[in-house]
Amino acid sequence: MDKNASIDQRVTVAEVKQYIHPDDIQRYDLFIKLISEKDVSGFTGEKRRKGNMRYKNHDGSYHHFQNNVVIIYEDGSVIKITGTQKDITEQVLYQQELVKMKEQAESSNKILNKILDNIPCIMYIKNINDDFRFVLANKGFFDYVGRSYDQVIGYKDTDMFPHKNSEKNKYYDSLVGRTGQVYSYDDKVVLNGTPRYWRIIKSPLKMPNGDMYIVGIATDITETKEYNQKLENAQQEVVLSNKILSIIIDRVPGGMYIKDTSDNFTYLKANRLFCELSGKTINEVEGHNDYDIFDTISADKYRSYDLKLRNGASTVSYNNSLTVNGEKQHWQVAKSIITTPDDKKLILGIASDVTYLNNINIELQKAKEKAEQSDKLKSAFLANMSHEIRTPLNAIVGFSELLQDCDDKEEKAQYINIINKNNELLLRLIGDILDLSKIESGLLENHIVEYDLSSYFDELATTMEQRMISSAVKFNVENPYAKCIVHGDKGRFAQLINNYVTNAIKYTPQGSITMGYKYTDGVLRVYVTDTGIGIADSKKSRIFQRFEKLDEFAQGTGLGLSICKAIVEACGGHVGFESTEGKGSTFWAEWTLDAQVEKKADAVAAV
Repeated sequence: MDKNASIDQRVTVAEVKQYIHPDDIQRYDLFIKLISEKDVSGFTGEKRRKGNMRYKNHDGSYHHFQNNVVIIYEDGSVIKITGTQKDITEQVLYQQELVKMKEQAESSNKILNKILDNIPCIMYIKNINDDFRFVLANKGFFDYVGRSYDQVIGYKDTDMFPHKNSEKNKYYDSLVGRTGQVYSYDDKVVLNGTPRYWRIIKSPLKMPNGDMYIVGIATDITETKEYNQKLENAQQEVVLSNKILSIIIDRVPGGMYIKDTSDNFTYLKANRLFCELSGKTINEVEGHNDYDIFDTISADKYRSYDLKLRNGASTVSYNNSLTVNGEKQHWQVAKSIITTPDDKKLILGIASDVTYLNNINIELQKAKEKAEQSDKLKSAFLANMSHEIRTPLNAIVGFSELLQDCDDKEEKAQYINIINKNNELLLRLIGDILDLSKIESGLLENHIVEYDLSSYFDELATTMEQRMISSAVKFNVENPYAKCIVHGDKGRFAQLINNYVTNAIKYTPQGSITMGYKYTDGVLRVYVTDTGIGIADSKKSRIFQRFEKLDEFAQGTGLGLSICKAIVEACGGHVGFESTEGKGSTFWAEWTLDAQVEKKADAVAAV
């Protein structure tokens, strides 16, 4: 029927039925019967009837019309029928489209709920305009608080959490609502007597209609807290719609993506961080598979895990190493299968940065090995100390007893000399032990005074010469300055020289020992050179370690060189040595200081 037909056109019922849609014929017959029947009650007046039909247009298409009929009765008999038709095709099609869109939205929400419930973290959304009441939460949230959907949605934090936690949540909720910025914080929550630590990230979300929401993600960091390891482990954000899903995925502090198992494992969705890690843009990731993005070896690895999921595994996880901006990073990847309402299998992947945790484990292993080595060295040190301390003590006690019965002056002087030497050795041992204790506790102190290093160096050289025990060894001093005014700790300088020279005396049976220093460009360099037995290559790496001795039968604790290292490093300097086995060694130390120097005419003197 032409929707523009004139009202004066007269057609029969049979003619009209030719234009009616076949599915509406029965309804049309009922409508004609309804408006034509006599009113058995004898009614006089008018009644109105409506009926919707589809009529064929001149181009063969069908339009929806609304029939509006006025029936005039007199004593129950129909005496007149008038009617109008209104084309309502657009309204009907609009309503059908609304129904279709509603069905699609419901399907999308089901997919979102599936994703929400498969994300291994707590996620929720609050309405800022409704006193921060919950409008959405995932299964993890319900499980944690021990409440059902109806006991969470529409409620506030104060209805579920202790007062301290709910007040803290309210503070950050208000901060997000007021500033429109993202905030994160850690919180300890005790529910049912069980404490858990959470890292909470809250983000503002503004809907097109102007409503403001807070998207919250809470990640359980209890294990990280217990082991004092900071692990920035980001979990996933889930949304109310596809648009919200995209926003939340991009804000997840970790790599996240979704793959289609039925389409060659093509990436359907990927967040910004995952794209950065892969070195690709979002358009180069979404719609492509691993072989389009990564090298063949990596793509083969990723595909093997995807096939395990498609073949029945519910979850898989593995570690992966990447080089980002020249730095090696370690990531833990977890993948799981999610099923859509139409039984489509998707892969949800989450990549978490565990570089810090991996580095901490490496450092812990190194610390453990160092502690074990230190324990062994200390045990050896204690055993050595027992011997080193008893030796001079036995000599002191023994020769002190002999002195009581000795009348010969020459013999008595010899005994006294032995006692003095052992007293000196014992004092040096105790001094090294005390210095080691100060170094271990960080209490090594420097007493800074102004003094003439040139004059003091000569005094030290005289003292060192007296310790020479072999006439086959010549002792030399290289002091190139008539005056060298410095600020420093004279005692620590003497200890450095004493330890270096004593070490040289032990291992130089013949030849020469030379102690000297020089000042160049603001740096003081002190050295002791000998022509002794030298150091084997296998032992060079341990020379400045504590309790190390080149010869286990030589006197000493093995602490002298390590103490020298600590003294110099405390002044901001460093130590070192050069040595050739069988030819001798040079031990040196250098550090920066201000000095006023005056050179000698003859810079090298022999003592």
